[in-house]
Amino acid sequence: MKTSLPKLLTNKFVVGGLSFLLLFGTYYFSTNDKQVVRISDNLSAKVYNNLTLEELNKLPKADRPDLGVIQNANMTRDPSLNTVPIERTLQAFNAIKNQSSARVIDNVSWTERGPNNVGGRTRALMFDPNDGSGTKIWAAGVAGGLWFNNNITSGTSQWQNVNDFWANLAITTITYDPSNTQTFYVGTGEGFFNADAIQGAGIWKSTDGGTSWSQLTSTTSSDFYYNQKVVVTPSGTVLTATRSGLFRSTNGGSSWTQLFTGRFADLEVASNGDIYASEGIFSAGVVRKSTNDGSSWTTVTPATGGERIELAIAPSDPNTIYAVASNNTAIAWLSKTTNGGSSWTNLNIPAYVEQSCTQSTTNDFARGQAWYDRL
Repeated sequence: MKTSLPKLLTNKFVVGGLSFLLLFGTYYFSTNDKQVVRISDNLSAKVYNNLTLEELNKLPKADRPDLGVIQNANMTRDPSLNTVPIERTLQAFNAIKNQSSARVIDNVSWTERGPNNVGGRTRALMFDPNDGSGTKIWAAGVAGGLWFNNNITSGTSQWQNVNDFWANLAITTITYDPSNTQTFYVGTGEGFFNADAIQGAGIWKSTDGGTSWSQLTSTTSSDFYYNQKVVVTPSGTVLTATRSGLFRSTNGGSSWTQLFTGRFADLEVASNGDIYASEGIFSAGVVRKSTNDGSSWTTVTPATGGERIELAIAPSDPNTIYAVASNNTAIAWLSKTTNGGSSWTNLNIPAYVEQSCTQSTTNDFARGQAWYDRL
């Protein structure tokens, strides 16, 4: 059965969408000197030839905004009603407004600081340890490279990218050496198996506070294609958690020792120098701890079950650690220890209420993507 163009355009919402063409007065489309569509200033005077969709598809597609309107109508229509429910716009606006209000943290206010020139998804931030004012910040974009802002407190201070022509712009982690704050490290490659992940090319190092960078030749192998987290201990020992294992260097990255195999997700160093590492990306989650600069490790996993464990250590107390794990789509558990991992207490998992135009759904804060959407 052939469907005529006029029938497609009888819906008042589709016809309403065509009104934008009035800005341009009268618009004509012609093929072989035959008038195909005429849209005049008077919408009621529209004249459409009786073209089938098959005939319509054979027409040149350049300069055909009417076809764009039809496509947009098909993309936004409610299949159950076969109309574009314009009346739901206000409902959607109110739903988003309510969600924004529900996510406000007491006594915390946020100010947007860009970048507005496409820096990529940001997976790491670092305040510059050499900036006495405490206002210079570095940001790592997993698809946009390394950026810095000299005054994050200013609404007019612009972000600057370090280098448009780095061999790899998939920066996932950035850190500095506390024993020599002029030494920075950045790791490349996002290794959570997300579809938009970009393969990395190892670790880069700066010895002049980020002014210049060079790739560590010891990290050009596939073991370092996906660096989830790079940390430096108070003594200058460098560790990186990759999708191939946990690696340690005691000579500034010139060479590495592989401590464990497996898909490592996170690394944290406590204020007393203790190191915590988590393993488990679409595999069983494990947390390990070292009290001797990474020379030896013990297992301090909070609970059985769960994958991709993320860790956070209280700056004020090196023995207080928080751990959260996924079971792929949802949060598996959230735990806390106050004795450096000797024992753990389960915490309530924060809920997230998602309000759509038609229903309200309560989920955990990962919203169905716990394998990836985590802090």
